[in-house]
Amino acid sequence: MKNSVFSDYPLKYDRWYDNNRDLYWPEMLALKRVVKKEEFGLEIGIGTGRFTMPLGVNIGIDPSYEALQIAQTRGVEVIEGIGEDIPFECDTFDYVLMVTTVCFLENPKKTFKESKRVLRKKGKLVIGMIPKRSDLGKIHLENKETSLFFKDVIFYSTKEITRYLKSAGFNKFQFLQTLINYPKEKEYFRYSKIQNEYDRGSFIVITAKI
Repeated sequence: MKNSVFSDYPLKYDRWYDNNRDLYWPEMLALKRVVKKEEFGLEIGIGTGRFTMPLGVNIGIDPSYEALQIAQTRGVEVIEGIGEDIPFECDTFDYVLMVTTVCFLENPKKTFKESKRVLRKKGKLVIGMIPKRSDLGKIHLENKETSLFFKDVIFYSTKEITRYLKSAGFNKFQFLQTLINYPKEKEYFRYSKIQNEYDRGSFIVITAKI
Protein backbone atom coordinates (compact mmCIF):
# COMPACT_ATOMS: atom_id res chain seq x y z
CA MET A 1 0.00 0.00 0.00
CA LYS A 2 1.26 3.40 -0.99
CA ASN A 3 0.16 5.88 1.67
CA SER A 4 2.32 6.45 4.77
CA VAL A 5 -0.17 9.03 6.04
CA PHE A 6 -1.93 6.23 7.95
CA SER A 7 1.24 5.80 10.00
CA ASP A 8 1.61 9.55 10.47
CA TYR A 9 -2.01 10.23 11.46
CA PRO A 10 -3.58 6.98 12.71
CA LEU A 11 -5.79 8.66 15.33
CA LYS A 12 -7.05 11.25 12.85
CA TYR A 13 -7.92 8.45 10.43
CA ASP A 14 -9.66 6.47 13.17
CA ARG A 15 -11.77 9.45 14.26
CA TRP A 16 -13.01 9.84 10.68
CA TYR A 17 -15.39 6.94 11.29
CA ASP A 18 -16.94 8.66 14.31
CA ASN A 19 -17.38 11.87 12.34
CA ASN A 20 -18.77 10.20 9.19
CA ARG A 21 -21.30 7.67 10.40
CA ASP A 22 -23.48 8.55 7.40
CA LEU A 23 -20.88 6.81 5.21
CA TYR A 24 -19.54 4.20 7.61
CA TRP A 25 -22.76 2.49 8.66
CA PRO A 26 -24.28 1.93 5.20
CA GLU A 27 -20.97 0.41 4.14
CA MET A 28 -20.98 -1.86 7.17
CA LEU A 29 -24.57 -2.97 6.53
CA ALA A 30 -23.75 -3.90 2.95
CA LEU A 31 -20.67 -5.87 3.96
CA LYS A 32 -22.62 -7.78 6.61
CA ARG A 33 -24.70 -9.26 3.80
CA VAL A 34 -21.72 -11.25 2.53
CA VAL A 35 -19.19 -11.50 5.42
CA LYS A 36 -20.24 -14.29 7.78
CA LYS A 37 -18.85 -14.54 11.31
CA GLU A 38 -18.83 -18.34 11.19
CA GLU A 39 -16.29 -18.24 8.33
CA PHE A 40 -12.52 -17.86 8.82
CA GLY A 41 -11.42 -14.61 7.23
CA LEU A 42 -8.51 -12.27 6.55
CA GLU A 43 -8.78 -8.53 5.99
CA ILE A 44 -6.13 -6.83 3.86
CA GLY A 45 -5.53 -3.18 4.77
CA ILE A 46 -7.38 -3.27 8.08
CA GLY A 47 -6.15 0.12 9.25
CA THR A 48 -7.39 0.65 12.79
CA GLY A 49 -9.81 -2.28 12.67
CA ARG A 50 -13.04 -0.34 12.19
CA PHE A 51 -14.48 -3.03 9.90
CA THR A 52 -12.47 -6.01 11.12
CA MET A 53 -13.88 -6.15 14.63
CA PRO A 54 -17.63 -5.60 14.01
CA LEU A 55 -17.64 -7.95 11.01
CA GLY A 56 -15.93 -10.67 13.02
CA VAL A 57 -12.91 -10.99 10.74
CA ASN A 58 -10.33 -13.27 12.35
CA ILE A 59 -7.02 -11.72 11.25
CA GLY A 60 -5.97 -8.46 9.62
CA ILE A 61 -2.84 -7.25 7.89
CA ASP A 62 -1.70 -3.70 7.17
CA PRO A 63 1.65 -2.02 6.42
CA SER A 64 1.06 0.65 9.07
CA TYR A 65 2.42 -0.44 12.45
CA GLU A 66 0.82 2.59 14.10
CA ALA A 67 -2.65 1.78 12.75
CA LEU A 68 -2.28 -1.85 13.80
CA GLN A 69 -1.54 -0.76 17.37
CA ILE A 70 -5.00 0.83 17.48
CA ALA A 71 -6.61 -2.23 15.90
CA GLN A 72 -5.11 -4.40 18.64
CA THR A 73 -6.89 -2.36 21.29
CA ARG A 74 -10.15 -3.54 19.67
CA GLY A 75 -9.20 -7.16 20.16
CA VAL A 76 -8.18 -7.74 16.55
CA GLU A 77 -5.40 -10.19 15.71
CA VAL A 78 -2.98 -8.30 13.47
CA ILE A 79 0.14 -8.91 11.42
CA GLU A 80 2.19 -6.27 9.65
CA GLY A 81 2.08 -7.03 5.94
CA ILE A 82 0.88 -6.10 2.46
CA GLY A 83 -1.61 -7.58 0.03
CA GLU A 84 0.97 -8.09 -2.69
CA ASP A 85 2.82 -10.56 -0.42
CA ILE A 86 0.32 -12.09 2.01
CA PRO A 87 2.18 -13.74 4.92
CA PHE A 88 0.06 -16.90 5.03
CA GLU A 89 0.13 -20.33 3.43
CA CYS A 90 -2.07 -21.45 0.55
CA ASP A 91 -5.66 -22.57 1.24
CA THR A 92 -5.92 -20.86 4.64
CA PHE A 93 -9.05 -18.67 4.58
CA ASP A 94 -12.74 -18.95 3.72
CA TYR A 95 -12.70 -15.33 2.59
CA VAL A 96 -10.40 -12.37 2.07
CA LEU A 97 -11.81 -8.89 2.67
CA MET A 98 -10.66 -5.49 1.40
CA VAL A 99 -12.59 -2.34 2.35
CA THR A 100 -11.59 0.90 0.57
CA THR A 101 -8.20 -0.73 0.15
CA VAL A 102 -7.94 -1.30 -3.60
CA CYS A 103 -7.32 2.39 -4.35
CA PHE A 104 -4.23 2.33 -2.10
CA LEU A 105 -2.64 -0.83 -3.52
CA GLU A 106 0.66 -0.67 -5.39
CA ASN A 107 -0.37 -3.65 -7.53
CA PRO A 108 -4.06 -4.67 -7.41
CA LYS A 109 -3.62 -7.56 -9.88
CA LYS A 110 -0.86 -9.15 -7.78
CA THR A 111 -2.92 -8.65 -4.63
CA PHE A 112 -5.89 -10.44 -6.21
CA LYS A 113 -3.67 -13.36 -7.24
CA GLU A 114 -2.26 -13.54 -3.71
CA SER A 115 -5.79 -13.47 -2.32
CA LYS A 116 -6.76 -16.39 -4.56
CA ARG A 117 -3.70 -18.30 -3.36
CA VAL A 118 -4.62 -18.09 0.34
CA LEU A 119 -8.31 -18.90 -0.22
CA ARG A 120 -9.66 -22.35 0.46
CA LYS A 121 -11.68 -24.23 -2.15
CA LYS A 122 -15.00 -22.41 -2.66
CA GLY A 123 -13.57 -19.38 -0.87
CA LYS A 124 -14.43 -15.79 -1.79
CA LEU A 125 -12.80 -12.40 -2.13
CA VAL A 126 -14.95 -9.51 -0.88
CA ILE A 127 -14.08 -6.00 -2.03
CA GLY A 128 -15.74 -2.83 -0.75
CA MET A 129 -14.87 0.11 -2.98
CA ILE A 130 -15.78 3.65 -4.01
CA PRO A 131 -16.09 3.67 -7.83
CA LYS A 132 -14.35 6.58 -9.52
CA ARG A 133 -17.46 7.63 -11.45
CA SER A 134 -19.82 7.47 -8.48
CA ASP A 135 -21.05 10.63 -6.74
CA LEU A 136 -18.67 10.08 -3.80
CA GLY A 137 -15.83 9.07 -6.10
CA LYS A 138 -16.18 12.32 -8.03
CA ILE A 139 -16.10 14.30 -4.76
CA HIS A 140 -12.87 12.57 -3.71
CA LEU A 141 -11.30 13.16 -7.13
CA GLU A 142 -12.25 16.85 -7.13
CA ASN A 143 -10.67 17.31 -3.68
CA LYS A 144 -7.77 14.93 -4.21
CA GLU A 145 -4.98 17.52 -4.11
CA THR A 146 -6.06 18.85 -0.71
CA SER A 147 -7.06 15.51 0.81
CA LEU A 148 -4.90 14.11 3.59
CA PHE A 149 -5.73 10.45 3.00
CA PHE A 150 -6.74 10.28 -0.68
CA LYS A 151 -4.11 12.49 -2.29
CA ASP A 152 -2.05 9.68 -3.84
CA VAL A 153 -4.71 7.06 -4.52
CA ILE A 154 -5.97 5.63 -7.80
CA PHE A 155 -9.73 5.16 -8.06
CA TYR A 156 -11.12 2.44 -10.32
CA SER A 157 -14.47 1.64 -11.89
CA THR A 158 -16.30 -1.53 -10.89
CA LYS A 159 -15.80 -2.91 -14.39
CA GLU A 160 -12.03 -2.31 -14.21
CA ILE A 161 -11.74 -4.20 -10.93
CA THR A 162 -13.91 -7.02 -12.28
CA ARG A 163 -11.56 -7.37 -15.26
CA TYR A 164 -8.56 -7.53 -12.91
CA LEU A 165 -10.32 -10.20 -10.86
CA LYS A 166 -11.02 -12.27 -13.96
CA SER A 167 -7.36 -12.10 -14.95
CA ALA A 168 -6.46 -13.34 -11.44
CA GLY A 169 -8.67 -16.42 -11.86
CA PHE A 170 -12.00 -15.34 -10.37
CA ASN A 171 -15.06 -15.97 -12.55
CA LYS A 172 -18.18 -15.83 -10.36
CA PHE A 173 -19.37 -12.40 -9.24
CA GLN A 174 -22.09 -10.82 -7.15
CA PHE A 175 -22.60 -7.09 -6.62
CA LEU A 176 -24.22 -4.92 -3.97
CA GLN A 177 -24.50 -1.15 -3.91
CA THR A 178 -25.37 1.39 -1.23
CA LEU A 179 -24.93 5.15 -0.61
CA ILE A 180 -27.25 5.71 -3.55
CA ASN A 181 -27.81 9.36 -4.49
CA TYR A 182 -25.18 10.45 -1.97
CA PRO A 183 -24.91 13.20 -0.74
CA LYS A 184 -28.37 14.48 -1.71
CA GLU A 185 -29.96 12.89 1.36
CA LYS A 186 -28.44 13.82 4.71
CA GLU A 187 -29.56 11.15 7.15
CA TYR A 188 -27.53 7.95 6.71
CA PHE A 189 -30.44 5.55 7.34
CA ARG A 190 -32.24 7.09 4.37
CA TYR A 191 -29.60 6.10 1.87
CA SER A 192 -28.48 2.84 3.47
CA LYS A 193 -30.74 1.01 1.02
CA ILE A 194 -28.87 -1.96 -0.46
CA GLN A 195 -29.43 -3.14 -4.02
CA ASN A 196 -28.09 -6.01 -6.12
CA GLU A 197 -26.50 -3.69 -8.70
CA TYR A 198 -23.42 -1.51 -9.15
CA ASP A 199 -24.61 1.27 -11.43
CA ARG A 200 -25.65 4.03 -8.96
CA GLY A 201 -24.06 3.39 -5.58
CA SER A 202 -21.14 5.30 -4.13
CA PHE A 203 -20.09 2.15 -2.28
CA ILE A 204 -19.95 -1.16 -4.14
CA VAL A 205 -19.38 -4.62 -2.65
CA ILE A 206 -17.97 -7.15 -5.09
CA THR A 207 -17.99 -10.81 -4.07
CA ALA A 208 -15.72 -12.86 -6.32
CA LYS A 209 -15.37 -16.64 -6.31
CA ILE A 210 -13.14 -19.03 -8.16
